[in-house]
Amino acid sequence: MKIYQFDNYKAFLTDAIENMPKKGRGIARKLAEYLTVHPTMISQVLNGPKHLSQEQGYKTCEFLVLGEDEARYFINLLSFEKAGTVNLKEFYRKQLKEQKDKAKKVSSHVAEVTQISDKEAAIFYSQWKYSAIRLLTSLPEIRTRQDVAKYLGLSNIEVSRMVDELLKSGLCVEKKNELAMGAKLTHITPDSPYLPNHHANWRLRSIDQCSSARKDDLFITAPMTLSLEDFEKIRMRLLQLIKEISRTVEKSESELLACFNIDLFKLTPSGQGH
Repeated sequence: MKIYQFDNYKAFLTDAIENMPKKGRGIARKLAEYLTVHPTMISQVLNGPKHLSQEQGYKTCEFLVLGEDEARYFINLLSFEKAGTVNLKEFYRKQLKEQKDKAKKVSSHVAEVTQISDKEAAIFYSQWKYSAIRLLTSLPEIRTRQDVAKYLGLSNIEVSRMVDELLKSGLCVEKKNELAMGAKLTHITPDSPYLPNHHANWRLRSIDQCSSARKDDLFITAPMTLSLEDFEKIRMRLLQLIKEISRTVEKSESELLACFNIDLFKLTPSGQGH
């Protein structure tokens, strides 16, 4: 859900309904049934001055299948609208801002994070191969260093050296000459000096893949002009997508190795900086 783009719960609710199948036809009535109220009441909320109660707001979150954080944001939006004093409105305004700022941080959309030391990070993020090797050890058919080398088309010597580094950091484990993944995920902060390398390494690998793309590969490059408001909307949708993908991957069986890259940036005039 793109709830963090909204500063008004009614606007979000209207948008959520309109983006449902068949443009939300009949959804307002279903919501009324779920809340055990007359459909007229829902119409008065969406199009008039009437507000949901706190209890109705919570049940609406259930109806929309919002996550815990999104539900908390929705309830705070509702509370903000119903607040009767300036001080109380300011109280909820601060909470909403904190939640929105948290939602903007990519790290909050990653399911589980394992921190590695600065020295380990310098090695791990120096080449895409380290990440690829670690992920490959989660595949059932990849058990040995030789399996990894064959899959990636690398020499046994190079793979063995890299595996040794992964074993030192605990990102891989090895028992009876069989490899397995250690820690589930790694994540570096936006201000990390290793982040540019990490982005560049996998994007260069993506460029290599473009020349021999398969039918089910997906490569999109889409320069565009748009408003600042729409740029922010797209950014928030992508962050929500990252969260959904993280949840999906967390529960997904390891059957293949894939790479997912997203780039969205403002191309500013030369000399103006970021």
